[in-house]
Amino acid sequence: IDKLEKNLGQFDLKIRIKHDQLFVDGDEWNIRKALQSYVIQAQSLGREEKIERFFSEKDIEICYEAISRLSQKYHHQFSEEYSCLLLVECLVFKKRTENNNCLTERTSNLINDLNHLEVYFFSGELLESIINKSFSEISPYEIEAMAYSLLAYGFSIQSADYIQNIEHQVNELINKVSNLLSLDLSKDNHLKLMLSNHISKMIFRLRNQIYITNPALEEIKKQYSSLFNVIWIAIRGLSKYYEINISNEELAFIVIHFQLAIEKIVKPLNIVVICQNGIATSELIMSKLHKIFDSDAKITNINARELDFYDLSNIDLIISTIALPEVKVPVIEVSPILTKDEIESIRSFYSEHMTDNYTLMRTSLDGRKFNLESLQTLIKKPSLIRETVKSKKECIEKMIRECDATNRRIKEFKESILERETLGSTSVYTGVALPHCDPRFVEQSELIVMTLDKPINWGKNNVKLIILIAVAENDIPIFKDSLIALYSVIENQELMNELVQLENGDEIKNRLLKEVSQNAK
Repeated sequence: IDKLEKNLGQFDLKIRIKHDQLFVDGDEWNIRKALQSYVIQAQSLGREEKIERFFSEKDIEICYEAISRLSQKYHHQFSEEYSCLLLVECLVFKKRTENNNCLTERTSNLINDLNHLEVYFFSGELLESIINKSFSEISPYEIEAMAYSLLAYGFSIQSADYIQNIEHQVNELINKVSNLLSLDLSKDNHLKLMLSNHISKMIFRLRNQIYITNPALEEIKKQYSSLFNVIWIAIRGLSKYYEINISNEELAFIVIHFQLAIEKIVKPLNIVVICQNGIATSELIMSKLHKIFDSDAKITNINARELDFYDLSNIDLIISTIALPEVKVPVIEVSPILTKDEIESIRSFYSEHMTDNYTLMRTSLDGRKFNLESLQTLIKKPSLIRETVKSKKECIEKMIRECDATNRRIKEFKESILERETLGSTSVYTGVALPHCDPRFVEQSELIVMTLDKPINWGKNNVKLIILIAVAENDIPIFKDSLIALYSVIENQELMNELVQLENGDEIKNRLLKEVSQNAK
């Protein structure tokens, strides 16, 4: 019963015991969502339970036939995943209504979304077929609720106004991301199309409390952590406009759309090869390098005499067969015929410097001097060092007490941090958590750093380093480069391990700033 109560609690439901019988108390809509969630999870987790355990073969056949017939009639085919979700929803609806458990109020007040009446009639006909009643006998609340589900499951939206509205919001989102990254993505029509298709369905999913799983979520957060946080900042306007809370799972899908667009314009590695003499030697090295680096990398061969006059400002790596004077660019010294160890050293550099966070920062900061002073101002001197806490909530509360007094006085400041955590864990695989405050409720921009003596569970990861990010709305343009640069070092496992061992606040801050500065260069 305790386990059942925990699962039902996610849907604001409670178990009541009366005369040795169990009853579920709560909203009918939430009861249905809880039932659907259980059936779907039982299927996806590969348990022995099959859909036939919950529903009769006759009911399954009736619902399946109705979905197939009406899909053909309305010229719309649902994906395999959405077909399964829709089938379960129809079966739960049939079971509940036959037991006289009906919706008695609207599940949403967004009736204007149904100005494309086609989906409403699809919904009505579907319910007619399932329970063998006429359209007029079925509650309009039931028809409307199923209509929202159909939209969430990908039913094509025909309303010109709605499509135009989505396109406008997508353009706004792309412009915000472009401004944050200083990359012009506004001309990418494929990105606009993919985002419009995804977001139009996402809106109805979230309004209808249909939560999809993203099996690649943790990997996306790991590989694209900088972009993940940038998108979170940019998408708040869309979230507010449609009155929805966008979960990490949905956010991760949107991140991938942007990542694909960024890869089209990402700055390739720029490498210079220096040899003292001998064209044959340099050509041999060049040939081996082309096998290590991808085809986009630009590899230039110069002789030692040209180095004094060569512009190194955009060079990422120098590979040289001779000792060089100190330069600001990373240098790997090699023999005229590359050894296995030297090749491995070059491969290691390539692997480290072509992570998605690194290329994103290098591309977005390209051509602009990184302002380290802005990040230095933003990071408050850490005073919570090697603290002992038992939970994520206790950790957040301690950090809030360290925040600026103006921030602490705002009730919404704390609430927005905790609400962000309900949408998905803000921890990353390197043992770091990045709780965020909604910029609308920040009076004084600041970053609060905290280390723990023992790790605590923070979603999917155990963490020992926490950075509370509180940046005011008006300060985002000022600090955007600082945040991107900071995000880029979070994936450095060695650095994170080093920071949690330090016992002095100034040392922690200075070490973090030093690494960010080196990355930015």
